Amino acid sequence: MAQEQKPFEEFGAMARQAMAQVQNATEQYFGLIEKSMSSSPWASNDLNKKMLNFAQQNVAAGFEFAERLSHAKDFSDLLRIQNEFMQTQLNSFGKRVSDIGEASGKAVMDAIEKTRQQKP
Repeated sequence: MAQEQKPFEEFGAMARQAMAQVQNATEQYFGLIEKSMSSSPWASNDLNKKMLNFAQQNVAAGFEFAERLSHAKDFSDLLRIQNEFMQTQLNSFGKRVSDIGEASGKAVMDAIEKTRQQKP
């Protein structure tokens, strides 16, 4: 039994170390995206803000999932954590699709209105 636990402990330690490195790189990446978006003419677009927010939420959920996996004590614990993660992601997916659809519709209507205002 002790021999069975050791691979999970070693995996957990390696995973936590790798996740710290990935998290640092990801934070820098999102910082660059936010700077790029702020200089974009569409920066104030609600759709862009929602998409960036959803991307950040997905990455945060992935980090949380990896953190929880790194503490799995055995295979059944690993499966339970994975099932919980998938259930949470599926639940949030439906809401996000609705929010993106709504923001997309508003962005299209705003673009049409701006085009109308520019015509002589």
